[in-house]
Amino acid sequence: MLLNYMANEYDDDQIQRVRAILLSMEESARPGFDDKDIRNLRILVRITVQFYDYLKSALSSDDPDGDSNYVLDRIFLHLDSFRIVMHSYGVLVGSRRSTIDWNTIGVRSLRDEFVTRYNAFVAETNFEGKCRFLLDLVKLQIIFAGAFYDCPA
Repeated sequence: MLLNYMANEYDDDQIQRVRAILLSMEESARPGFDDKDIRNLRILVRITVQFYDYLKSALSSDDPDGDSNYVLDRIFLHLDSFRIVMHSYGVLVGSRRSTIDWNTIGVRSLRDEFVTRYNAFVAETNFEGKCRFLLDLVKLQIIFAGAFYDCPA
């Protein structure tokens, strides 16, 4: 069902990247994550890949604002998924604190910070590390959405 929904909304490359990330995370998430946690993890992975693609296209486009409110709305829409996964992650043995140093990040550096952390997220093989990166990426998306909603980024 999830992949049918994705097929209507994403291109094949994006679907394959989401599948690969989910494949690397879902099996390792159990038994600490139950079915509800896994569903919310899938949502966070999906919106994170979509946001990454939005940022990459916005960086190479002269008119990046066409899809921005749609992408940012999806971030706000899925705040509950973030809260659920954040809670479930927090009780895992091996969970880690945020990797973000909030004293060094400014609004203008959010794009670069996101892209750098996204690449580390994709490369991470340990579930706890990968999940930590995912949660930090969603935090950056929330800040970005709040800063740039309904205005040029």
